[in-house]
Amino acid sequence: MKTIILSPVYNEADQLKKLFCSLENYGDRVLLIDDGSTDDTYEKIRNSGFNYIRYEKNKGVSSALALGITWAQERAYDSVIMLDSDGQHDPDFIPGFEEQLKHYEFICGNRFYNPSVVPSEKLASNAIISMIVKEVYGINLFDISCGYKAFRLRPWVVETIRKSDQFSFIYDIFFRAMTENHKIGTVNIPCLYPSNELHYTKRIEILSFLKSIEHFLPLESQQWINYSEASMQIYHGENFELMIHQFKFWGFYLKEQDGYIVQTDMASLQNYIKALNVSENERKKKENRIAHNKFISFSETSGIRSVRKKHRGDA
Repeated sequence: MKTIILSPVYNEADQLKKLFCSLENYGDRVLLIDDGSTDDTYEKIRNSGFNYIRYEKNKGVSSALALGITWAQERAYDSVIMLDSDGQHDPDFIPGFEEQLKHYEFICGNRFYNPSVVPSEKLASNAIISMIVKEVYGINLFDISCGYKAFRLRPWVVETIRKSDQFSFIYDIFFRAMTENHKIGTVNIPCLYPSNELHYTKRIEILSFLKSIEHFLPLESQQWINYSEASMQIYHGENFELMIHQFKFWGFYLKEQDGYIVQTDMASLQNYIKALNVSENERKKKENRIAHNKFISFSETSGIRSVRKKHRGDA
């Protein structure tokens, strides 16, 4: 499988040395996308030895990734792995994503396998997305908004990107994969949130998710009716309340940041996610056992045997 590693970069000149060192083993399998940086970022990536492209003006991370995916498609890559350049995504986990690409169409990084170390604001905002996905599709995925992702460049993926708004194309790929029952995997990665920063969720991120799920979920469905009032409040930059399962979420709008601080009953939410993690691990173990038993059964019915070649002196 021919895989490209995409990393969008914007005004990260001070972080690039660390990024270059962490990716040096991947050489020409890396594509750096400069999203119109105004510092020394572009000059440094030009001299890095990695593949690079750029936008003259800043267009946002989604547009940068779409440009990188187009670049990869034109060069006949089979799959992409996407990671941020700011140090939150450790390249040491790239082999884990590569292994998952052998078995799954779409892979999400999962920072929330240990919810007790996640800032409450981020855990709550991501829980809303995860619970909506569980209610609509019936599966447990805890960190859908994580930027550390991988997927195969199938024709349906390329078609989805071409038809999508660039702000929501990653969610569009995800929801189409869910709708068409493509296999989705996860890779547990560390949760790295600086303790001295305000942990809010950008409104554009929430709107991108809502726009995508609106596209794939019929408007008359009960799920969308349940969320329509909150989605309109978010669209207008207002505080919102949302009830999902037994949890009530409050979203407090930050005008200056154009984002939200989201809160809920954190102790109950942490216990809920821990229980789901245990359930999901058991499900995966069961899947692996079934796959192993099927292989053994196939081997026996096909007459496949492990044969050791005899050497001189063997009995």
